[in-house]
Amino acid sequence: MTYKFASMVNKYGKELFIENSQKSASDNADMLDEFKACSNKQGAVLLGVCGGRNSEGEDYPGGFMNSVIIVGIPYHLPTPRVEAKIKYYDTQFNRQGLNFAYLYPAMQRANQASGRPIRRKTDKGLIIFMDERFNRRMKWISEWVNSEVRVIPDRKGIISTLSGRFWNR
Repeated sequence: MTYKFASMVNKYGKELFIENSQKSASDNADMLDEFKACSNKQGAVLLGVCGGRNSEGEDYPGGFMNSVIIVGIPYHLPTPRVEAKIKYYDTQFNRQGLNFAYLYPAMQRANQASGRPIRRKTDKGLIIFMDERFNRRMKWISEWVNSEVRVIPDRKGIISTLSGRFWNR
């Protein structure tokens, strides 16, 4: 976290919660209870990682979370294990190892994270995929999300403009 980001969060009266893989499951649950309690007040910001326990293992229905921003495609680190999977799948599936062992799992993590605020038919949420590489992989995004996607060119202040339009309709 940078000081500038913390200042921006505080400027809008939002409490900042940061996922920490070193914390126990019960510590994380306590943090999420505090985060959800803020939804009844001024709201809060939760920072986490795709593939982490808060982006895949937790639901935020109703007013607990109203937007999610996925910054970058959540690729695994290119470890020897991932490289071995790519080689194996290349031999088994006509040179599709990169897709099966690297690209599809990354998009699955993005899909999981994008669905956190939408758990019921009455829920609404703003989902932002903040990386132009998502444009080339939109067919791998869940159909219910993909059908609503609008590609917006990058410019200063775009997120506040989009979120204002979304929540005021």
